[in-house]
Amino acid sequence: MHDIVRPTSHFRDVLRQHRVAEQFLEQGYATFPSGLPQYFETMAKGVARLLQDPLEMGRWIVDDPLERDTICDARDTDIGILVKSLDKIEPRHKAEGRLTNDRKQSIHFNPRLVPYLEEQRADLETYSPMLYGFNIVHNTCEVLSLAFAEELDTTLPGFNFLERLRAGWFWNKTRLVSYHDHGKFHRDRNGFTFAIQSNAPGLWLQDRSGRFIRGNETDKASIMVFSSKKFWMITERQFPATLHGVVEEPGRFRQSLVFFTHLGVSKAEWDSNEEIYLNDPRYRVNQEEILSHIAELERQQLAA
Repeated sequence: MHDIVRPTSHFRDVLRQHRVAEQFLEQGYATFPSGLPQYFETMAKGVARLLQDPLEMGRWIVDDPLERDTICDARDTDIGILVKSLDKIEPRHKAEGRLTNDRKQSIHFNPRLVPYLEEQRADLETYSPMLYGFNIVHNTCEVLSLAFAEELDTTLPGFNFLERLRAGWFWNKTRLVSYHDHGKFHRDRNGFTFAIQSNAPGLWLQDRSGRFIRGNETDKASIMVFSSKKFWMITERQFPATLHGVVEEPGRFRQSLVFFTHLGVSKAEWDSNEEIYLNDPRYRVNQEEILSHIAELERQQLAA
């Protein structure tokens, strides 16, 4: 496992100056100056090229041989290129109200991906600038996540976020996702998510009051963090995971960079809370109703 680095004073100061932990708890999300290295364009170009190379893509599809029965869910182990059927819906997604999958392609990066690619004789020379960008962004976000967990421990004591973060450290991953259509509205399953950057707008989130707001993921100078399902579980279901999705323009190729921070949750904790989540009608998602509501919000904004 790669070493855990200590959070820098820079990130601690930024998080405190902008009251990020407090806003995160109050709203379900927070926005603050990122200070992240700018590798998005290099990474996005590399991913776009890779997705046009079927032979090379095959070397990036990973069957991760980890002990999946001992963790809360097999999906936490996903690295490499994710292949998803449009019509094969997981039971938990059906329970949420999802009828089809997203038309998107994702690459999940974690440092253990590189040795796998070496074994598969992947073309690392061609894609080295992309991998370098992934590595730098991933390591920087890990530093940021440690600083944020410390701030959460100070703002909301008693839940041991830093300790939970260290327990889930191995599952942290950086995703670059390419959209060909709307991204289904959903709640992430990890601890908290950093939305880093996109090449086009489209992200919408629902705050704690139920209001939908636009993301600012095209702003290179800032980053957005929002809560996920493991955070909801750890806080004894006090803070619901943030519902979010992508409203895409037809024909546009949208790419987004995010970092998934995992908090350690046992399989028993996950199973018991997931059952509550799936059986609670408050957490069902009506995709058509949300898209219609957002379309009306956009019309109102244009008319204003």
